[in-house]
Amino acid sequence: MESGRIANTCSTNKSWAIDRQVRAIAGGLMMLFTLLGLLASPWFFAGSLFITAGLLFSGLSDVCLMATALGKLPWNRVSGTQCEIQP
Repeated sequence: MESGRIANTCSTNKSWAIDRQVRAIAGGLMMLFTLLGLLASPWFFAGSLFITAGLLFSGLSDVCLMATALGKLPWNRVSGTQCEIQP
């Protein structure tokens, strides 16, 4: 390494967008509650109803509580490029 040169190590944030995370979690929960409702107990359909109500509320009010909660998780806080300069 030449004297006076600075190494620059950059990494980009490759996490999914918040709306994509919300859709994946909501879809997975809908599938889970539906299968449990069919196979275990019809009371699990209440979970599907709860998720559906949350999606409807989010669509009508433009306020998504799941997106707010996901936004506070560590992998969603950092955006863009992080660079570390090493001498």
